[in-house]
Amino acid sequence: GGGTFGIAYRAMPDGLVVTGIVADGAADVWNRTADIDSVICVGDVITEANSVKVVERMQTAEEAGCRRLVRELAAGPSSCRLTLKKFGPRWHVQGVTADCLFKMQVAEEAGLCLELITPPGPKPKNDDLVAQSDLKQLTRSQFLVALGLIALPSILVLAVYSALGAGFGFFSAFSDERMNDIGNLIIFIFFNLLVGLYIVDWHKWERKIQRFASLLIVVYGMCFGGVVKCRFYPQAPLVVILFHIPVAMGVLRSTALRTVQRASFYKGAALATFLVGLAVLAAWMVWMNVSAWDGVNQYNDATKAKLVDLSSELYRQFTPLINGRTRALEYMWDCKEKRENDFDLVYGEPVDNGYTLSALELADRSRKCGQVGLIWFLLWLSPFIVVMTNWVIALFCAMNGMLVPGDDVSRAEKALKNFVLMIAILFLCMWVAASVAGASMRLTGTLMAFCGAALVALFIWIYFEVGSRLIEQTIRQSKMVKTLIATVTNNWFRAGFLIGFNVGIPAMFAIEIVKQRVRRLRRTTQET
Repeated sequence: GGGTFGIAYRAMPDGLVVTGIVADGAADVWNRTADIDSVICVGDVITEANSVKVVERMQTAEEAGCRRLVRELAAGPSSCRLTLKKFGPRWHVQGVTADCLFKMQVAEEAGLCLELITPPGPKPKNDDLVAQSDLKQLTRSQFLVALGLIALPSILVLAVYSALGAGFGFFSAFSDERMNDIGNLIIFIFFNLLVGLYIVDWHKWERKIQRFASLLIVVYGMCFGGVVKCRFYPQAPLVVILFHIPVAMGVLRSTALRTVQRASFYKGAALATFLVGLAVLAAWMVWMNVSAWDGVNQYNDATKAKLVDLSSELYRQFTPLINGRTRALEYMWDCKEKRENDFDLVYGEPVDNGYTLSALELADRSRKCGQVGLIWFLLWLSPFIVVMTNWVIALFCAMNGMLVPGDDVSRAEKALKNFVLMIAILFLCMWVAASVAGASMRLTGTLMAFCGAALVALFIWIYFEVGSRLIEQTIRQSKMVKTLIATVTNNWFRAGFLIGFNVGIPAMFAIEIVKQRVRRLRRTTQET
């Protein structure tokens, strides 16, 4: 076992026998500055932690009360007073062993390659990767299953979030201004639930199904809150739905296609996403150019007028405050011609009433016109966004499918290079979004949202694809990462962090206080 102080130990009748000191842990830092007689060494026995002691002269570790000692260490208090029985000399601090390890480190830094000889016998199980020789090629039936599951998010977008389907009805249902407050309430509730999971040490729950289900409820609850707020964030439903394409691929990879070779899986995923994008593009082109479907819907003045007419309910829901009263938007008067005078409706037609709008009223009216315009433009453009999303994922999968299987480290390096390349492309897209996006359609937020979702997907992918062990091993060999760590741990950087996040620091302290209190209560209840 091990706690939060960087000490590995094993429960024995005499106490907790120290079996290792974790590098850069609290115990390791203590050993660097402590006297030789006060350091913590392998073989020492922990008999007391704070006020929790073991019972002497017991036959088993359970009878000695080692479980309570382990709980005290695992609870992770800010400080801990240990009582140890020391055995053997302090050989790991100075002596022949320390000199040899230091000389080996110097030799490796100088370029000497020290080969690790694996003893004969069965190889240890690797939890991060599965041997490629034990896996199979992707079959036709498996590909069809993957194709169907990957296509579901794209089909859902076409059905409920596009002008081809029920997109205008979807937005009309959530266009009431009160829906934004409901969305804020939903996000607030599930965010507090997330904080609650952190307080009760959610990641330490024994049953994986409980951890997964609770996290899934929180994530989808917050996503639903974002969808409800689509009046002000019309790109939210599109991002949430299309994010399920890589989610579907991850589910397939971890379940039905777990026994498929890595290269074969990525090639199949690339082909599936490419075909889905091609099918959506074909449907969109037919909808735009074949009048028998829904008329010709190429992006021109006639199509704009049609989209505006379909958005009539949205224009009624977005009401600017003008001359002390709220009224519905009139597209021709307010949004297209942008007249500076107000109007009254006479027999259903707008008539100038002589009131001149102030600068604030003009800005509010322009903002609301832009919001409705962004909605109907996204509904028209959403099939193309689906196409590009599928094809970008297809390109990414094709790049990973071409990786030649090799040893773990070389494969990790190639995967990390692809990861860095995609990060660079995403940051380039963010820069383009911030610099070039048309102000009239307010597309900057949409592009930034897609780039942010892609970043999240990339980080999740690199963790599950490479594995925590290989990531840590590769990072330790990187000079750039060592420089970055030195920068982050610099006092000036820490000071800047405190200045930048000073508003949230009290809340973080409050959450930690509650977390420690809950830990103590849980420990007291368990002991009782």
